[in-house]
Amino acid sequence: MSDSPWSLSRREVLAALVAVGVVPLVGAAPIIPASRPAPKMLDRAMRWIQLALVEKDPATFDPDWWLDLFKRVHADGACISAGGMCAFYPTDVPFHHRSEFLGDKDTFGYLVKGCRKLNMTVVARVDPHCIRDDAAKAHPEWAAVNANGQKARHMVIQDRWLSCALGPCNFEFMPRVLSEIVSRYGVDALMKKIRAPAQRESLQGLRDYLVARLDLLDCRTALARGYDIGSGPTEAMCKILTLRLKRPGMRWDRDHAAAMMNLTALYDSGQAKAYWTAAA
Repeated sequence: MSDSPWSLSRREVLAALVAVGVVPLVGAAPIIPASRPAPKMLDRAMRWIQLALVEKDPATFDPDWWLDLFKRVHADGACISAGGMCAFYPTDVPFHHRSEFLGDKDTFGYLVKGCRKLNMTVVARVDPHCIRDDAAKAHPEWAAVNANGQKARHMVIQDRWLSCALGPCNFEFMPRVLSEIVSRYGVDALMKKIRAPAQRESLQGLRDYLVARLDLLDCRTALARGYDIGSGPTEAMCKILTLRLKRPGMRWDRDHAAAMMNLTALYDSGQAKAYWTAAA
């Protein structure tokens, strides 16, 4: 409904977001081959437990207590925080912040080793949704931006910046983190495996759709051109356009409703004069 190259439909935008959040870590096999047959290990585990760590945990929590809990509840699979916004192991990846409370310990490695003794499947949990000041200064392109083109502060953690889900943070920095985790610890997976061929095909299609439109995901260029990049205007316009079809006593068939929506959008977007001039 607009001549802007950024005018994706709501369905297309949602599909692209799903692809960003899921496809890079999901597929027919783990994103990086594990040291053992991952599908067999993942299929065997039936009782899962998740341990989500925060930065202070290495200094305060007792990993042996948790391993004993895993044993007592007969867990055969564990999803454990490894890194991303905070590393719980002695990482060597630049700007992969190591927990300030880690010291000379390897919290994640200790838990993985304990799980292996219990013959458990281990999935590494990563969370790259924000970065610290040093990373944001060295790599401003990793940070998300607000409507004014400024880096977006984290809503709760004051010294953190939100990372751009569609930028180099996820497509350049995080692959190095994931490679380090898998090569050091031989985890069985980084995210849940999608087994059904139809689901894998669908996710691959969403990923291909996103990759083909990466040039449309340059937030800074869009803002410089005056384009709206947030979902707010799109959601608001969906409501405004449909009001024309919902007046008292109105009845519409599909074809005429679509035509009226197109006409309403033409005038609301300020393109009516140009359209009718060109059509004359």
